[in-house]
Amino acid sequence: RREHGIRGVAVADDYKISLEAFQIAMERLFFALGDLDGFDAKPYDANGDGCVTWSEFFHVYRKKELRIRLSPWERIYLTFEQPDSCYLAQFISNLILCSIITSSVSFIVSTTAECKLQTAEWCKPLKGI
Repeated sequence: RREHGIRGVAVADDYKISLEAFQIAMERLFFALGDLDGFDAKPYDANGDGCVTWSEFFHVYRKKELRIRLSPWERIYLTFEQPDSCYLAQFISNLILCSIITSSVSFIVSTTAECKLQTAEWCKPLKGI
């Protein structure tokens, strides 16, 4: 039993799935991602035992260079939903936070007596409008 550390996580090499199950799962994944090239699982069975281990499976990502294609609406949603996803999202998140703080401070300050509008005697409301 060999262990490989992927980002600090130990994964045993003896966890295997059959080549047929791997083929079906990867075909579904690539279809969902819109990959039109198709998929052949046989090259990923390096030792030829009819099963795929984690280390063999990991080569799929290195060779295929998987990319998820997002629509513009999905990108906008992720920008607002996950502020740590990119610099633009962080900027927008900070801008919204500053707007909320400015609005709150403005509301609080507007309730003080010094900031209330004092009308002059000559300033009377217009009638008939």
